[in-house]
Amino acid sequence: WNARAPLLGKPQVAEEERILPIAMYVNRRPLYFAQAVAALRKVRGVDKVAVLVVSMDAADADILQVAMSVDFAPLRVVFHPPRADLLRMEPVLAIKQHWMWLQTTVWEQLPET
Repeated sequence: WNARAPLLGKPQVAEEERILPIAMYVNRRPLYFAQAVAALRKVRGVDKVAVLVVSMDAADADILQVAMSVDFAPLRVVFHPPRADLLRMEPVLAIKQHWMWLQTTVWEQLPET
């Protein structure tokens, strides 16, 4: 799903104009995420990012609603595959593992990057 999901948001700019992607790990904080999206919307040149990648552990209606409001950059929503060992990890280690998975996904699997 992650690499084949539709690219949402604003269409991509020409490849020679693109700048690096932005990756965000979002989990259970829709208001915080909405504030981050509002701040990004004001950044000069944000419309030239290759893609804004929003990563979640599971589908969340409130988070998805905020993500769907992104109209300033291409958007890809990805889901971290569930793993039983993550449930037994300390929260900080689980977050670190998700972040490492996200970086691998962004740089090695997504066609926009």
